[in-house]
Amino acid sequence: MSIQHIKQLLLLVLSGSVVVTVTLLKKLFPNAKIIIDRFHIVQMLNRAVNSMRTDLMNRFDHNSKNYKLFKRNWKLFLKRYDDLNCTYQFYERSQREWVTVEQLVDQGLQLADQDFSKAYWDYQRLLEVIDDPTPSKTKIFKQCLTEVNQKYPGSRSKASKADKALLTLYDNLIPVITALEPQYCHYTNGPLEGINHKIKQIQRTAYGYRNFEHLKARIYLQTYLGKDTRSSVKTA
Repeated sequence: MSIQHIKQLLLLVLSGSVVVTVTLLKKLFPNAKIIIDRFHIVQMLNRAVNSMRTDLMNRFDHNSKNYKLFKRNWKLFLKRYDDLNCTYQFYERSQREWVTVEQLVDQGLQLADQDFSKAYWDYQRLLEVIDDPTPSKTKIFKQCLTEVNQKYPGSRSKASKADKALLTLYDNLIPVITALEPQYCHYTNGPLEGINHKIKQIQRTAYGYRNFEHLKARIYLQTYLGKDTRSSVKTA
């Protein structure tokens, strides 16, 4: 069977990148559904929001409470808002008060400018669609992308980092929306990305390997033999 024949038979292409040339993929795989992996859709907007948080943080004095709020609690701004604890209070040293994690995020949003606030809630809307890709939620998200595109009819140079990420999704609207359809939403490269991350961490902690067989052996040991010993350890 030739490669061309295989390309004709292929029915599904899962792209590991949001920035793809859909026309090229369609030409290579004419009968396939093009899907952009949900993992990378979330990752792109996640990075944009985090970068905007850093820019916002650096506007404040480095010794101020506002700076420390965004610096110390950066992970909270990337979590799902519905998952933030709104009942358990703890003493936050940087703010010198008893607060919940939800209150910390709310305080940050009150200090934020309009661009960051919009980016944060657009990100939350995306997470909600990814978690539960119902037709109604998908329609709302599609409308959000359309509104962002209409906001920049000419040049996109003045768009915020989050809006640029959303515009990229709009430019690849069909494969993005296809990824949210019920029959395709379970396809993901997430496990493969996890394996790649594990291998990179092994290389980093070992400062490289001269012998490739030793690297393979350590990957095998940590992946398969280390499961039972670390199964009870919670990860962030």
